[in-house]
Amino acid sequence: AEARRLEEELAEARRAEAQRFEEELAETRRLEEERVEAQRLEDQRAEILRIEAEARREKERVESQRLEEERVEAGRLRKELVEAERVRKEQAEAERLEEEQAEAKRLDEQRAETERLELKRAEAQRMEEQRVK
Repeated sequence: AEARRLEEELAEARRAEAQRFEEELAETRRLEEERVEAQRLEDQRAEILRIEAEARREKERVESQRLEEERVEAGRLRKELVEAERVRKEQAEAERLEEEQAEAKRLDEQRAETERLELKRAEAQRMEEQRVK
């Protein structure tokens, strides 16, 4: 009876040990699955951060390119404005010179007409003086 009781206790201890082993094995598997899942989530997070950083760099590159294009366009427009102002000044100067030339011509013609009339008057006066003599 004692041997039977000891065998039953040994069998019970073996069952308890086997159950503890199964529980530890299940716990180890659960922990390994959690570790794998945590690693997968960390890898996913790292990939998201990498994609976000790449998107930021691309956005900055595009913005930088846009700003450079705007800077170049502004420079081109400034040059056009300077050239247009230069042309406008040249045209204004040419118009002023034309007006001065036209005025000078008008004054020359007026002076010539005055001289012609003066000569005519002097001729008429000389003829009048000769007639009076």
